[in-house]
Amino acid sequence: MFSTDPEVYGAGLDLRSAAARIETGLRPLVIALAQEIRPPFTPARRRAILGALHIAQEQVIRLGQITARYFVESQDPLAARLDFLRRSRSLSLWYDCTTRLEQVIHQRPLPLLPDVPADSTLERLFEHLHLALSPTAPALIEDGRHGDIPLPMGRFLHLIRAAGRLLRAMDRPEPWSFLDVGCGLGLKLLAAQEMFDYLEGIEITPATARRAKTLLATARRNRAAAEATPTPWLTGNLPLARTHIHFGNALDFPDYGNFDVIYAYRPIANTAQRHLLEHRIVAQARPGALLILPYPDAEATGCYTLAPGLYWKQAPGLTTASLLARAAHIGPQRAVPVAERHSDEGFVAPLAQALRHWGHLP
Repeated sequence: MFSTDPEVYGAGLDLRSAAARIETGLRPLVIALAQEIRPPFTPARRRAILGALHIAQEQVIRLGQITARYFVESQDPLAARLDFLRRSRSLSLWYDCTTRLEQVIHQRPLPLLPDVPADSTLERLFEHLHLALSPTAPALIEDGRHGDIPLPMGRFLHLIRAAGRLLRAMDRPEPWSFLDVGCGLGLKLLAAQEMFDYLEGIEITPATARRAKTLLATARRNRAAAEATPTPWLTGNLPLARTHIHFGNALDFPDYGNFDVIYAYRPIANTAQRHLLEHRIVAQARPGALLILPYPDAEATGCYTLAPGLYWKQAPGLTTASLLARAAHIGPQRAVPVAERHSDEGFVAPLAQALRHWGHLP
């Protein structure tokens, strides 16, 4: 049925004023909708979200009708149409966001680690890159330390994305911090910048530690230079992370309690020494810290196993069951700060930001 709403189709209506009026009234409705988006998405939570969405949607439809009428009737030059062009972009984003929202609240809970095969081509590429950058061939060093033995990159990325979802489920404020115990060449630190803003590594081999420092410094310098130049392919990237490499023995490192996530992959060849290191890490780790120790005989006594290779030192007021239930409704995408996006999302901004916060929108 054709609408006869006088606020949309009335004769002599000032379309610009009418659109501004509806948009002003719409903003608090979208804020109310965004505030309802809090995992886990139980039946009661879904009803609250859909109710708030229905209320806002009625006004969005009216705004869309006025915008369409303006473009049909207006003879304004392009410069005078900019506010309606902006509204048109916001309306398009609204439909993208609400479509995604309805998918998210009705989808099955997401497993922490996806059950997908590794990309063998990508893994071979990283193996070749690792060999090319290594100052020596990865091997067992004579004094009982491992060479730089890399965990497959695909598995590592799945683990850090799971860690990001868990930190979000704990409402851990950003920026998040990450420590790589036995960081080798620093490739994992480079990859972990997808999820973390502050990253440190510990490396005992001098030549390897120097390579790691050079790699990370070069990556940061080149990224900063690229950001200063118009480069469309960098649009939407995450902010520059801060990195630091400690040269020394991980058994002597005093600051394991400073990190949100601690990662190690077979850092010491001697099993007894490695277990001493694992116990030291667990003892010093802060409540709520996540430990990524993806090898079969890791000792994380006092921590809960959340997934294979992923452990949690429990935080007060939060159970393992409630943490996992919440994380199951959080997506793997890292929220990009608004300042990095260089866009005006209009009345849709609170909804888009909520979806990004919970990992469901790039």
